Formats: sequence, C-alpha cells, structure tokens
Amino acid sequence: MNYDFAPTALKKINSLDKPIAKRIVKKVDYLFSLKDPLSKSVKLQGYSNMYRFRIGDYRVIFTVSTSLNNASVLVISHRKDVYKNI
Repeated sequence: MNYDFAPTALKKINSLDKPIAKRIVKKVDYLFSLKDPLSKSVKLQGYSNMYRFRIGDYRVIFTVSTSLNNASVLVISHRKDVYKNI
C-alpha cells in the first residue's frame, strides 16, 4: 500500500526527538509494506475510513482511499493528546 504524510504529520515528526521519530517512521514503513496493513490497525469509531496504529506511546492516525491502495497519514501524536488533534 502506498502512503504519504500530511504536512501536519511531517511537522510533528520533525519536532520529535530523533530516536522517537526514527522509530515511528521505520514502523510506519514496515506496517504499510505488509500485504494487509489494516489487519494491524484499529478502525476509529465514528469515521468511515480512519484507522490508527499504536507505536509505543504514540498513535498514528491515517485514512485509506476507497480503492484500498493509497493511505494518507494525518496525525502523529502522543496517546494522551492524539484524539484532540483529529
């Protein structure tokens, strides 16, 4: 599955400590390289096409296109703040 980062997600990655940012990017690359990345995600209630990955204390919120071959990472945030940012 192809994916891209929204500008807000890129801004957040750049503001994180380098080891944490590296871990998140590496894990997102791995998860989206799987045959079925949605099997490792949780669908968000109340949204038709939004999902999340859990990476340590951080959450990665993303949307999936209707054709299921493209995703867009919208939010990367600490677990205590992530749902305020949607």
